[in-house]
Amino acid sequence: MKHFAEARRDAVQELSQTAWGGRLERACLIWDLRGRLRILVKPVAGADASALEADLRAALQRAAEGFWGNECWVWHDSLDTAERLVYDKAWSQALPVQGPNFELRELDRHLSKATWFGAPLDPPWLLRPQMAPIISFFSFKGGVGRTTALAAFAIQMARAGKSVCVIDLDLEAPGAGSLFASSAARAPCGLIDYLLERPLYEGRRLSLGDYFFICDDPDIIGEGAPITVVPAGNVDALYLEKLARVDYERILRPEAPEPPLLDLLRQLRSDRAPAYVLIDSRAGLHDIGGLALNGIAHLDVLFGLDSEQSWEGVGIVVDHLGRRRIEMERAQQDCALVYAMAPPSTDPARKARVEQFIDRAYQLFTDRFYDADPNGEWPVPAIEDATRPHHSFAIGFDSELQRARALRDMVTPLTQGDYKAFSTWLLERLGRTGP
Repeated sequence: MKHFAEARRDAVQELSQTAWGGRLERACLIWDLRGRLRILVKPVAGADASALEADLRAALQRAAEGFWGNECWVWHDSLDTAERLVYDKAWSQALPVQGPNFELRELDRHLSKATWFGAPLDPPWLLRPQMAPIISFFSFKGGVGRTTALAAFAIQMARAGKSVCVIDLDLEAPGAGSLFASSAARAPCGLIDYLLERPLYEGRRLSLGDYFFICDDPDIIGEGAPITVVPAGNVDALYLEKLARVDYERILRPEAPEPPLLDLLRQLRSDRAPAYVLIDSRAGLHDIGGLALNGIAHLDVLFGLDSEQSWEGVGIVVDHLGRRRIEMERAQQDCALVYAMAPPSTDPARKARVEQFIDRAYQLFTDRFYDADPNGEWPVPAIEDATRPHHSFAIGFDSELQRARALRDMVTPLTQGDYKAFSTWLLERLGRTGP
């Protein structure tokens, strides 16, 4: 029995044979919502289209077996306008396949995960020295300290007098918002309310006051600047009703008049004037992760464990930020990798373990992110180059943080040791010498 991955491989190999190049000008393999294959082809001038279609049907039946849908669409001069539009759109959405001596592309249709497969977007503003960087925090696995690291950076920047905005994008399992909240610091609404309500008030500017709260507890920020927090929302009896109505595909759709998440970022920049915007994403390959990693941030910070399961997930994400964007003729997305829950600084094995982690990250980024062409935008660097995404930063496991019950109890460890060095490292990755 043939499996999906084998059918895809064999279909491409079948079309990579030299003989097809003399008969095909271009072809597009289309995998539908159920995983069935159809093909869209344009014969070379003078080729027998009927014979070509029959041969392709037989060849793809052999290659894809049960995945072949037995549909072959042929470009020809007598196509009507509607057919031509459908064919041209399919071709423009497909990704190129290397190998054949004619133009070959593949197009995948999906039932879900649209935020992972859509065209990458750009941040809502260019990153300049005087502009706030947008930083997304993502982890393939939960419970690895992603939100804790975000809080550490936010607290240190606030204590340095910099205004910080934190957005809790983890709508499925809110965390960052409640971490900064207190009895005196809560918001009546949150991000989930903004995402639902913004499209209903099209053409009108919403007042942000109901969607955020201010964390100005001196035990947390000292004498520094307050932290603006946009929580996921109030997890009450209506939260699940709201969550069930979130259309992740539309949140950042470029053709929307005012994509809600981009509009929120612009309003926060205008109304709150932050020096840093931090987005806490959801763990795993959820649509929320796709939102956070689709180009809205200036830097994506990826948290990974030194385990096979984690490396597999990080590999998918690095491929998404690197090789897939190259295939779409877009520049790779800047990112930084964190070795989460590493051995603590007191562990004599730490240095060797960190070096091993960086070695593996270097191979992963070389295979799936950096340009093989030395003249490309992201050529393969030296492994020692600490400014490149593969050169990971290690945050050691801290049992003291595991025992803390509130953010104010965590401030000391979050402003010392690995977390202090983490903030310095993150600023350097942003090209900044200080807060």
